[in-house]
Amino acid sequence: MVAWGAADLLLRYPRLRPVAIAVAAAACLILTAVTWVQIGYWENSRSLFQHAVEVTEGNYLAHQNLADELAKIPGRQPEAISHYQAALGIRPDYFDAHLHLGLALSNAPGELPGAIAHYRAALRIQPNSAVAHHDLGNALSKIPGSLPEAISEYQAALRLRPAFAEAHNSLGSALMEAPGRLPEAIWHLEAALRIEPDYAEAHNNLGIALSQAGRLTEAITHLEAALRASPDSAEAHNNLGIALAQAGRFSEAIVEFEAALRLAPDYAAAHKNLGIALVDVPGRLADAVAHLEAALRTHPDPEVRQALEHLRAGR
Repeated sequence: MVAWGAADLLLRYPRLRPVAIAVAAAACLILTAVTWVQIGYWENSRSLFQHAVEVTEGNYLAHQNLADELAKIPGRQPEAISHYQAALGIRPDYFDAHLHLGLALSNAPGELPGAIAHYRAALRIQPNSAVAHHDLGNALSKIPGSLPEAISEYQAALRLRPAFAEAHNSLGSALMEAPGRLPEAIWHLEAALRIEPDYAEAHNNLGIALSQAGRLTEAITHLEAALRASPDSAEAHNNLGIALAQAGRFSEAIVEFEAALRLAPDYAAAHKNLGIALVDVPGRLADAVAHLEAALRTHPDPEVRQALEHLRAGR
């Protein structure tokens, strides 16, 4: 409107043209500078939500969204937690903030009780949330003695959403630790894979469960599938090595333990397993001792200490 009005004005008063040009040029420079600053706020989601928090009051959505972005960045978890808390300070019944704060706290040292409290708060707001039941189960599974309650939460999640692959996987993993429930664990892990055939974690967990059941050929097949889906998984390499060793395929097992350690040099279990596997390999006794010592440095283990004492005594 200003531009059109200025054009009409200049047609009527040509003498104003030099002044108008100067004013327009100055306005363009000012607006360019303002636009440049504004574009900076739109550089990425984090800068956008950070700006929204700074220029608005009571904006729980901006705090929530900023927290979600910060939670993705290593080392920024404390800031994310503070913004989730700010969102809840503005709107205490905000389901997403309780749920996401629970997840952030569950990954912070010593904060599991707080995580559980927020998951329970989320479920008071939305009792039929399968995700909240599942995430509460995950937090409970990390607390000694709470496995039965964790299993109940996973089962609640599956009653609400039967095709919830992650909940089948989590329940299967939990049932593996419950005495006498290995067949159920295998059923749920297989259910997870029927829903998501390339689910690397479910293949890995099913491989472990099948190994425990003595079904080594099937276990190896699933652990190999886990590595096809997630080639950089040190855990899957280590678990495949264990299954191969149980099947008497020791040279292949050693290759997998070594692959696990290339990915995770401080992986105590892989050092231990490789050390044990190398004991009977001609000319590799020194390597076996070195790996068992590395395992012991990373994670004190009476079994490893005893094995080392026997090896040293026999040298």
